[in-house]
Amino acid sequence: MSIEDPAVIKRILQHLDQRAAPATPALRPFGPALPPLALPGLSVGAKRVFLTPPYPSIHNLGTCRMSAKASEGVVNGQGQSHDISNYFVSDGSQYTSGAAVNPTLTIVTLAIRQADYIASQMTARAL
Repeated sequence: MSIEDPAVIKRILQHLDQRAAPATPALRPFGPALPPLALPGLSVGAKRVFLTPPYPSIHNLGTCRMSAKASEGVVNGQGQSHDISNYFVSDGSQYTSGAAVNPTLTIVTLAIRQADYIASQMTARAL
């Protein structure tokens, strides 16, 4: 399965249309509402993918994904690079995907947790 596969694109478009369609079944061009979209293999480690309709956003997220394994992301759960031990990412780019709400409080919480981790590692002379 590939995101470029026309069948996958059609399923995604149908799913988005259903999420944005009016509640009246007669006005839905693709029939009854679809269940949450499952696209195995298109999202690292995900069991199901929930797509949201496109809307304007200025929050660039997910460019340095957080993951337990280096093969699936750039930083670990503390925002520390898998490859460079004294390199940390402290912004929204460590999100694994975009959010439906403003990410500021989550980013601040992650940064505070990260600061505590860095301080403890520096105290232990591990960094």
